Amino acid sequence: MNGIFVPICTKNVFLKFYSRKLGEVMYWNQHDANDYMIAIKQTLKEYLPEQTVKTDE
Repeated sequence: MNGIFVPICTKNVFLKFYSRKLGEVMYWNQHDANDYMIAIKQTLKEYLPEQTVKTDE
């Protein structure tokens, strides 16, 4: 509005767009963080190959 650019993802995070359950809208909690991480992983899944962990066994 005043020439300030806010990236869409940043706006969505503050609006709790990625949260599956809305409770306290003024503060983030662990559930909000977990839901956001799930959204990130789901988005990147299309672009990044699945990683496997190699063990020395």
